[in-house]
Amino acid sequence: MATAMLVFFDYTCPYSRRLSELLGAVEAPRVRWGPFVLAENNRDQDGPPVWQRPGALTRPALLALALHDAVIADRGDIDRFRRSVFTAFAQRRVGPEGLHGLAAAAGAGVDGAGVDEAAAHRKLTSVAASHEMGRAAGVFGTPTVVTDGGHLGYLKLTDLPTALPVRRRLVQVALTAVNDFPELSEIKRPAT
Repeated sequence: MATAMLVFFDYTCPYSRRLSELLGAVEAPRVRWGPFVLAENNRDQDGPPVWQRPGALTRPALLALALHDAVIADRGDIDRFRRSVFTAFAQRRVGPEGLHGLAAAAGAGVDGAGVDEAAAHRKLTSVAASHEMGRAAGVFGTPTVVTDGGHLGYLKLTDLPTALPVRRRLVQVALTAVNDFPELSEIKRPAT
């Protein structure tokens, strides 16, 4: 089984939130989270990327990903920030002030009122680099896991098992499938 992984995610993605909850509830391998901007991946090809457009930082999804990198850079509690932001998006209570407050509460060097505009744009550059790295590797949606073996797997959880042993087994089986069976390209259950 994989001992480390990179998870490409977007805070607007409920499947990314579920995977974050799953991995947070079990002793998962070392996890690094890489921003992947779904709005960029799904945009019309006309015009600049979403992170280069005027007002990019007024878009909560982009601001959240930029602040994610700010929390990491400031050695804040990234797990706390990620959980809080996923919860805020799930409850549809997301705004710039609230996101800045969550970043400050997690230990980033920002206050509840905002972040230095130049610093925020540098973080958007970091988000863009992560996104492009994911795209070059073949990421098309979130969450996509990249195991330490270099294999990718798009994991779409519709719900989470309630029992902790079942959650542990799910992580073990999913990562084993992604890492050890690169020939397996998709498992999809028909809607019932």
